[in-house]
Amino acid sequence: MYKKLMDLTEGVYPFHMPGHKRNPAFLKECPDITEVTGADDLHHPSGMIKTAAERAARLFKVSDTLFSTAGSTPLILAAITAATKLGDKILIARNCHRSVYNAALINSLCPDYLLPEWVEELGTDGVISPLTVEEALSKVPAAAVVITSPTYDGFVSDIRTISEICHKYGATLIVDAAHGAHLGFSPDFKEGARTLGADLVIESAHKTLPCLTGAAFLHICSDKVDEQRLKSAFSIYHTSSPSYPILSSIIEVLDTLKYKGADLFKAQSYRIDDLLRATSHLRALKVLRRDDHDKSKIIISCKNADISGFELKRMLLLEHKIECEMAMPSYVLCISSIADTALGFDRLAYALSELDLKLSLAKEEKEVVRPLKPTVKLPLRTAFEAETTALPLEFSVGYISGDFVYAYPPGSPIIAPGEVITASSLAVIRALSEAGAEIHISSGDPSLIKVIKQNK
Repeated sequence: MYKKLMDLTEGVYPFHMPGHKRNPAFLKECPDITEVTGADDLHHPSGMIKTAAERAARLFKVSDTLFSTAGSTPLILAAITAATKLGDKILIARNCHRSVYNAALINSLCPDYLLPEWVEELGTDGVISPLTVEEALSKVPAAAVVITSPTYDGFVSDIRTISEICHKYGATLIVDAAHGAHLGFSPDFKEGARTLGADLVIESAHKTLPCLTGAAFLHICSDKVDEQRLKSAFSIYHTSSPSYPILSSIIEVLDTLKYKGADLFKAQSYRIDDLLRATSHLRALKVLRRDDHDKSKIIISCKNADISGFELKRMLLLEHKIECEMAMPSYVLCISSIADTALGFDRLAYALSELDLKLSLAKEEKEVVRPLKPTVKLPLRTAFEAETTALPLEFSVGYISGDFVYAYPPGSPIIAPGEVITASSLAVIRALSEAGAEIHISSGDPSLIKVIKQNK
């Protein structure tokens, strides 16, 4: 298997996660050990892990930091569990990762949803407006608010204002900043949620920093959530056998950020700006730049071209050996980090220029169906445990879902348990599927969906 994986990556430039980009300058070896003498214990740190966490808290300017070697998921589960009680109401941004929904399900929470603003030029979700949060909290006495910022695509919400609104209504603000561990270390990039008033912030270090896959942080940024309750929840959800190579990569990246971060982020920013200049002449393709967007996420729009984002992703790989992070109907996403090289950016600029010469302009505008706010009939836990029957997806309109349906990536639900299945949600699924997206249904069969019996 190892040889097969090496063959797959041979000669391919990685404009995708993890943030180390397979660059040997950022990868250090560490023995795969367990809690041997002197190695410390992740769940009861008293030695090197405790020291590293204290260093991280100072570096990230937060009260305390917990490390995960199992990604952001156990941290999201722990944060939501600690910030709520069974049966509480919670506000969830509709574009949150499925782990947020799983946390609501496990804790029998009653979610209401915040719809992100719509980015018309891409046909995708953007930021969460503070006004949307204010309107929702004025109607729903939520114990916690969970939003994603930056989004997978890099859209950054106004966390400072949102945090003020949440605290006015007594709600804990949890920010899934899985894609934002790199923010706040350079004036060339935006500030991180951890210093803008959020209470708990979760970051996947491996997504945008040179860490091994699975490295993640939970930053405690206020005293709103009981820290002991949070750490107890963390011990429940995180494996008791953490990876020491991943922990080692976390400690290594702390040194990198402290001693070399300013120069590395400056170089990354310059390379991104150079890419924008080098591709400003493109006709059919366009590299996005917006004020509400994290510049490290390189979005290449093909809205004006006669191909889909899925076709563009394939062309970049097959013709230029560049692997992008994700494709959507009208764009592809490339993720950059401080481990990227100037040669990699030059290669991307050349590939886009070459492809642009070959592409024709679209004869008609690509249709992208916007998801609507769902009608929730049953709490997630109730629907998940209810008696269900399986129906073909196309015949399920009007029924209450017992399944999650989502495109992966990015992994945020189009339909969740307890929601009325609508023609609109099926239109979103159909459009994504026809464009080339992979649709997942939680019960397994991509053509069948579980619906609640006798609840139409």
